[in-house]
Amino acid sequence: MERGFTLLEVLVVLAVVSVLSGVIGTVMVTSITSAEIQASEEGLGGLKEGLLFYFEDTDQFPQSSGNAENDLQDLIADPGATGWDGPYINSGFENNGFVKDAWNRTITYSYTMGTMSCVVRSNGPDGLPGNSDDILLTINATPGYSSKTLRVQNELEVIKYAAQTYATNNGGLYPGDIDDLYSGNYLADESFRMDPWLTEYQTSMNQFVSFGPDRNLGGGDDIYPY
Repeated sequence: MERGFTLLEVLVVLAVVSVLSGVIGTVMVTSITSAEIQASEEGLGGLKEGLLFYFEDTDQFPQSSGNAENDLQDLIADPGATGWDGPYINSGFENNGFVKDAWNRTITYSYTMGTMSCVVRSNGPDGLPGNSDDILLTINATPGYSSKTLRVQNELEVIKYAAQTYATNNGGLYPGDIDDLYSGNYLADESFRMDPWLTEYQTSMNQFVSFGPDRNLGGGDDIYPY
């Protein structure tokens, strides 16, 4: 004779099934969330690479509109920035591959003009800014800028000695501009004519200087010989 389940046994089985379902559900949710976080981190990493290339060419981060979504479009469409040579990220950006995170929410981008760092942020799984689940990436462009500074200083050293020779041969008269050095054959390499920001080296207080990324004398980013 077959014995049926007692009420207690049924309740025990249901409890076990409920616990197992909860564990499995938690594992699945955690797994999905982890995958979304990883995808968002990879998206921010792609933005970082594109933004650094953008800065390397233009000496600024995107700032055409003040609107995060539109500013990031500068990575694929020329905003008129001097030196722009993009696109800097692939076409996935247009399909929300970068401008949206894995939760289909807009990535926040912020940049203070004149600085060499910017921030891209996903608000994470909860979608609320300022919480511990935010995915934040600060992008510092100083290394790329420093390589240009080093190049300029090295070129200015060559120009300085050429200018000193010019002055010695011209009764102490310092050259008025870079053309004086080329026309007198004190310089031959045309690459020493302009700095990385496509501005001719200029004279200031009897020395040649670079006006730096802002292309204006006295802007705080001027570069002088060693």
